[in-house]
Amino acid sequence: MKVVYAPKGAAREYSDLAVNLFMGCEHACKYCYAPMCLKKNREEYHKHFSIRKNIINFLQKDLIEMNRNKDKRRVLMSFISDPYQGDYIENIVTQQAIELFRAYDIRFQILTKGGMKAARDFFLYKKGDAFATTLTFINNEKSLYYEPGAALPEDRIAALKYAKRYSIETWVSLEPVIDPEETFKLIDLTYKFTDLYKVGKITKFDTGIKVDWKQFTLDVIKKLESLDKKYIIKDSLKKFL
Repeated sequence: MKVVYAPKGAAREYSDLAVNLFMGCEHACKYCYAPMCLKKNREEYHKHFSIRKNIINFLQKDLIEMNRNKDKRRVLMSFISDPYQGDYIENIVTQQAIELFRAYDIRFQILTKGGMKAARDFFLYKKGDAFATTLTFINNEKSLYYEPGAALPEDRIAALKYAKRYSIETWVSLEPVIDPEETFKLIDLTYKFTDLYKVGKITKFDTGIKVDWKQFTLDVIKKLESLDKKYIIKDSLKKFL
């Protein structure tokens, strides 16, 4: 296919298929792996973002092919960037992409740190689609340090809660876990309107925070099971069990 692809490695634990609508990301998360994977200068990658050339045309061709083959796999937007950054005009391409998924009856899922920017498109979701957000901190100061351009935690949580009002399937990416104490607070704040949690350890970024990852993994499993929540423990944490 042109732009829809099968992720590899840790990304494959999130989704069988994905598409990236943008290059670059203004959220500028300190732990972002995209510049390294793409062999891009980190500062430049986070300074500018742009819509990928002909992305909507290429996506349409891929979705036509998926529809023809009755491919029911869900496509995630997105891994190397964020589908909700910039202003309404700049991220209208995300709405156009969702409309194509609807037109060709292909399921999609959104993973974003854009907060309530995503809410304008909730009316386009159908059964089988999903909305997800990455949560790392509830503390605004910590969030602004690690994710300076992303929506603040309360804004992301508000979007998650609003999605559930539309009866949209929801999940939370608790990856990377940087401060376990913050992670447990986030679970307490979101479990009533979150269907699934995906939990992973921070990798290749030194926070200076010492964590007993085996104990954390045992504790987070116990916590989620006590709340009767579905969860996925990613391989980065499974190895500690």
